[in-house]
Amino acid sequence: MVLPLLPDRAVDPFGVINPFALWRLAVVMMGLSAAGYMAQRLAGSRRGLILAGLAGGFVSSTATIAAMGRRARETPEVAGQAASAGVASMLTSILYLCLLLVALRPQVLLLVGIPLVVSAACLLAYAVTGLRRDAPPDAPAPTGRAFDLRAVALFVGLVAGFTLISQGLEHWLGDAGVLAGSAATGLADAHAAALSMANMAAAGALSDRTAALGVLIALVANMLVKAPTAWILGGPIMACG
Repeated sequence: MVLPLLPDRAVDPFGVINPFALWRLAVVMMGLSAAGYMAQRLAGSRRGLILAGLAGGFVSSTATIAAMGRRARETPEVAGQAASAGVASMLTSILYLCLLLVALRPQVLLLVGIPLVVSAACLLAYAVTGLRRDAPPDAPAPTGRAFDLRAVALFVGLVAGFTLISQGLEHWLGDAGVLAGSAATGLADAHAAALSMANMAAAGALSDRTAALGVLIALVANMLVKAPTAWILGGPIMACG
């Protein structure tokens, strides 16, 4: 009900805070949280969360981690499985990123292939370890509501704050702001940043090497958001799980 009422335009001096886009991210997080809630009840604490994490990575791994953090805080007995599900979402997010680059600019994918393969292998190893880790036999089924609006608002606030600060740095850097802009966009959505870099490379506005560097910077920036998101919403047990 709220989403159609919000302005679909930037409302800040830097032109990056779009209320419609931010609330759309909130809707995504609420949907992912509800999906994890239902999957855990239907498939059990272990497999249900992993399946929800894998699916969520194709939409937003950051939102998925936020949703899993809330689940871990509510049910500490499944914090390890929630952490593994968050990692699994990062794996499918990288896969989706590769598919986007194949479609837009395969040359850029070739340049970032090795870092992406190494990171995907590490994420897969951790996710598989978490999948094989049995949940406690007395782990309770989730109760209460499928999502927490306060946690959603906190997550969206984190994304908006990180993006605004980074965009301010880009504004002050001037011409050197292409890569800074990739980092700023990556804080909110690594896929959007990669699409921007690939489109610019395809149009000849950037070299493939510069675009590849922008993609990697966006990924690193996006990872920097995931850690505090897991810590704030899921607590130390989720962040260290």
